[in-house]
Amino acid sequence: MLNQYVSDIILISDLTKNQMQKLTLDLNKIDKHLQFTFEFEVDGKLPFLDVLLTMDKEREKIRTSWYRKPTAAKTLLDFKSDHTSAVKQNIVKNMISKIVLVNGNERNEKNLTVFRTVIIHLQLRAILGI
Repeated sequence: MLNQYVSDIILISDLTKNQMQKLTLDLNKIDKHLQFTFEFEVDGKLPFLDVLLTMDKEREKIRTSWYRKPTAAKTLLDFKSDHTSAVKQNIVKNMISKIVLVNGNERNEKNLTVFRTVIIHLQLRAILGI
């Protein structure tokens, strides 16, 4: 038996809140093990996974930037883990690449500053041995 899990799907549409509620109710009737929820943008912004979608309705474009939930942990990987130093270094490099990519290959100083804070937190934990 093959099982496949999809936990996050995004649909951008012109549906009203009432239409979206009806669609969600209809979809949730299909299978009790498959349940959908919906969210609407607030102030033209919608977080989806680790990306913040910003709607520019005037130009009919969607801008993206890196997103971290306010409750996100300030760690990537425990420095004391058994991973090799190469793996630990690549996690940092790949996160920087992802931030730049999600920002449309432009430097986003706000996002990079948040990431620097995470890195500094990791370094302090390593130095203090916690």
